[in-house]
Amino acid sequence: MSQSSGVVDAMVRYDEKCDSTLNSVSAYACKNVELVVAKDMKKPVYFYYHLANYYQNHRRYVKSRDPKQQRGFYMPYDKVKASCDPIVQIKDLWPYQQKDLNGVKFTNLDDVAIPCGLIAKSLFNDKFKMTDKDGTEIKISEKNIAW
Repeated sequence: MSQSSGVVDAMVRYDEKCDSTLNSVSAYACKNVELVVAKDMKKPVYFYYHLANYYQNHRRYVKSRDPKQQRGFYMPYDKVKASCDPIVQIKDLWPYQQKDLNGVKFTNLDDVAIPCGLIAKSLFNDKFKMTDKDGTEIKISEKNIAW
């Protein structure tokens, strides 16, 4: 029997189930979106997370950064304006990203975003939890997760 014949495919589109209160463009607040797989599976179970319409290899996305800034050098607005467009200043970030490491909101939103660029605005903090049919949590290994 081939491995592909044992594949269980299940999908849930959760952007339609979320509240887009953070920003009207594409930031969503989702909690506990559930996906039920109605088929028994044998170990090991591989979980694949798919993002649609997210083009991290698109030329504009990849070019929207400043390499000197990424190496730790402060770069003023006029030096990063062209390379980091469209995320150049703090005001260009999502509202929840306009804070320092201590969670304090920046007062000058015209300061240069560090880091700047589209990559800096991309943040996924999705968390996953698997349970068996009895509700017992199944530990998800974080080893060898990048194929």
